[in-house]
Amino acid sequence: GCWAILFGAESGVQKNLNTLRKATTLDQIRAAVKAAKSVGLRVSTPFLFGIPGETYDDALKTIQFAIELNPDIANFHALTAFPGTHLYNNLEKYGSISGDLRNFTYQGASFVPFTMTRQQILELRQLAFRRFYSRPRFLIRRVFQMRSWNDVKAGAVGLRSLFWLWAARGLFDRGRSRSTVSSS
Repeated sequence: GCWAILFGAESGVQKNLNTLRKATTLDQIRAAVKAAKSVGLRVSTPFLFGIPGETYDDALKTIQFAIELNPDIANFHALTAFPGTHLYNNLEKYGSISGDLRNFTYQGASFVPFTMTRQQILELRQLAFRRFYSRPRFLIRRVFQMRSWNDVKAGAVGLRSLFWLWAARGLFDRGRSRSTVSSS
């Protein structure tokens, strides 16, 4: 039977949903996630950073929206302008695109809107993963949702990823300042 569902939330800012032509509202997303969770479905919600016109503050609101929705899984991607899409065909209106094909992934930030930098998009992705998955409420719920050996393995992989996000921020370097950690 059906045990999970993915809702393409994309953003926590209505103007960004409108830019993406989502034809949905934040309240509709909230209601859909709540309804799915109420019948026991595992909910996954992907979010995008680097939407045309999106600001750094908008992206922070998206992270907060993800936390508010509290899905079982949240993914945070860089918007990718693939050839043939509306965004790709109208780049001059919205931003710039990388000539490096290695950036044409959801992690690589191939498209950069005029309102953000590539570095900001990449930093926001890490911040979003860290803020969403480091919450004690999430971690405890995740442990109690484990029902199979596959769930345990997936949890271990997720914990390893979270560990590396924490390590990248120097959270395990006691007695040294962040600037010392960054320069070593």
